[in-house]
Amino acid sequence: MTTIPDVPSLLTPEEVVHQIQALYARIPDFVLMAAGEAQYFSGSARVNDAFLHAAINAVAVTQELRDALGSDAELLRQEVELAARWSQVVDEVVKLRLGVTGAIRIRRHRVGGTALRVYQISRQLIRYDENKGLLPHLDAMRRAGQFTKRRVTAPKPDTPPVKPAAEEPSPKK
Repeated sequence: MTTIPDVPSLLTPEEVVHQIQALYARIPDFVLMAAGEAQYFSGSARVNDAFLHAAINAVAVTQELRDALGSDAELLRQEVELAARWSQVVDEVVKLRLGVTGAIRIRRHRVGGTALRVYQISRQLIRYDENKGLLPHLDAMRRAGQFTKRRVTAPKPDTPPVKPAAEEPSPKK
């Protein structure tokens, strides 16, 4: 007996927005930062990994550092590992953004192509009296699309005019 897999129902844009907004509350430390706030955090957030691991190792061997920080090396290692795992989420969100942008572009292409065909067909149909009702629509498309023939002027050459060289006085002998 074969089972047919369930095809997931397609989401509307509003459903996607709702689901994304629901994720905000479930992401630890989720915050939207103003440019100034992000700049404040960026210096220490960009500490290179070698420095980070050396600092964690120092915490691991020194009780005074653990006491001063109120944290131990294992907790710091877990934070580093968790941050690295969240970076994969960023990659997926970028991919989601690119995919949604591509889907919008495909839809706009499909609708735009149809609109251009409507314009071309309307130009043909307007020749017949029974289609004169298309005139205001065709005029609106012309105004909106600005399908007027513009006179193309030949570009001027970029070379500056050549000035005659001034004659140098000949040396006297």
